Amino acid sequence: LSRIEENEADIKETQADIEQAKTDIAAMQTNINGQKDDMKSRIKFIYENGSNSWIEVLFESRSFADFLNKLEYIDEINSYDREKLTEYEEMLSELSEKKQELDEKETALQEKSDNLTALKEEYEEMKLQTSIINNSFSPSTGVFIAFTDVGDIITRTVLSKVADEILSTRGARAVFVVGNTKSNEVSISARSSNDFNVQIIMEKMGGGGHFTAAATQITDTTIERVIEVLKDNINIGLSDCSNFAMIGFSVSLGRLCFIIAIFSLISIIYK
Repeated sequence: LSRIEENEADIKETQADIEQAKTDIAAMQTNINGQKDDMKSRIKFIYENGSNSWIEVLFESRSFADFLNKLEYIDEINSYDREKLTEYEEMLSELSEKKQELDEKETALQEKSDNLTALKEEYEEMKLQTSIINNSFSPSTGVFIAFTDVGDIITRTVLSKVADEILSTRGARAVFVVGNTKSNEVSISARSSNDFNVQIIMEKMGGGGHFTAAATQITDTTIERVIEVLKDNINIGLSDCSNFAMIGFSVSLGRLCFIIAIFSLISIIYK
């Protein structure tokens, strides 16, 4: 949660920087437009009245001193024009840099916003997983059933994550996580250690999978009804002595039958 708050504060700061940058750019653009208008007026004046050369000033001067004064005045005007042009170019360059800064800040803001969204989604998922784990109970030794709150719509991915979490942290033999994956669909994600066959139970409920990982989806029902059916199937599975796979002896039994068959064959051959 603190990471989310830090990101939110960082985003607010960046947003403030962006607003300030936009204000600065708008002020600079106003100054540049004014400078541009002044330069246009100056160019228009020069075009309409011509630019006095030192020769014209010489013939128009009443004396040499008057000539020097006028020549100095013209030089000052020309210097002023050059300064204004240089100032205009510098303002354009600064404006370009400010706009580039603004683009970089907006790109950074988007990245921070995306990161904040991901953090919030991660946080909400963790809250949801914790809620489901808190809703778990054990109908039989080593077997856990967990379920979502009524009204929560959850992804199958989250269901499987919760199942893996309970299996690894509680030393469970089997875990079944039940939840609405759609408004009219209840899903079960089942996980187990190597001594419990969850595939058989899920197949009984219309699903499938593997020995240690299976699932099913049931439509037009409720979480409560699914849990009741699930509990019945778990009890049936645990009490079904013919299903050795359910209690972890499937592999051993298969090997035993194979060995017995080999010995029987050898006995027949050597009789």
